[in-house]
Amino acid sequence: MEEKKYLPKWLWISVLVILLLGGIGLAYWIYKTDVFSDLTQVAKVSPSPSKDLNDTPCPLDGVMTTKERAERRPLGIMIENHPDARPQSGLDKASFIFETPSEGGITRFLVFFVENDAQEVGPVRSARTYYVDWADEVRAIYVHAGGSAIALKNLANDKYLCNINHDQDHFWRDNSRFAPHNLYTTTDKIREAASIAKCSLKADYQGYEFKDDVAKEEQGTTKIITVNFSSAQFQVVYNYDPEKNVYLRSQAGTAHKDKITGAQLSPKTVVVMHADRVTSASDGTQQSHAVTTGTGKAEIYLDGKEIVGTWKRASISDRTIFYDELGKEIIFNRGQIWVEVLSPTGNAISS
Repeated sequence: MEEKKYLPKWLWISVLVILLLGGIGLAYWIYKTDVFSDLTQVAKVSPSPSKDLNDTPCPLDGVMTTKERAERRPLGIMIENHPDARPQSGLDKASFIFETPSEGGITRFLVFFVENDAQEVGPVRSARTYYVDWADEVRAIYVHAGGSAIALKNLANDKYLCNINHDQDHFWRDNSRFAPHNLYTTTDKIREAASIAKCSLKADYQGYEFKDDVAKEEQGTTKIITVNFSSAQFQVVYNYDPEKNVYLRSQAGTAHKDKITGAQLSPKTVVVMHADRVTSASDGTQQSHAVTTGTGKAEIYLDGKEIVGTWKRASISDRTIFYDELGKEIIFNRGQIWVEVLSPTGNAISS
């Protein structure tokens, strides 16, 4: 009978060790491959680190937004304030607003939009020289429906602005209101019109300085600002809300609300700017114009405080800068800024 042959024990042990090490190596390779694949997939779907982050302050109101939106060229849209034009649309989305009387003591707004979009803006009205001057400050896309003869002449020769007059493609009439208080547009439509006109959509202006809100215990005690332009129809009152650190706007004795959102207008900063007026002939009539360069008194309201100071603007190409009583430039809160430009016959009272 033939004797069976057995492999040596050491050989069996060697084979088992080789198989064990091979299995461990294979498992490790599969694991690494899967992890790498997962990381690759995550990397493919992860967004750009900064594209959608609100990490850039808007130069006009200091609100943190995306770099792309902060670099938008401001839209400066003329909006009327005749009682038949109320409530207006889009004011709650604005970054910065100038308000001053035009004809007959009726105030009008120059409304700047940067980071926010508005689905309806209006009623859009006509241009005046002083509003054109203020639009020059930020090299705006200036939007209007016609204008005084001198304003249109200035616009034709203006080297700082993109001039967008109303047309049928980018504006519409709301038939629920009577003309001329029913012309509307959107921020998207205006940027489209500016693009068609070969205007740059990139910002090119000097911004203001901004800060965060102060702590509640550091807020001031000035609670009410009353601005008297002309008649009671155009009296503006701001009531300070310390919880939100904003100024709730009312006019003609009622809360001033946006037509679309129903939100009460609530700027973070209110500025009262005192400016002289001059009279000149335009369209065969005598018109009063706000003086937009030089210097004058100003009261700045933020954080519940009143700062008595001045405004200065060296030339049309420069910004209007606001200073405190020591001559230091005002650092604004982040948020909407509303500038009330008073003529010598107007007044503002705070309490």
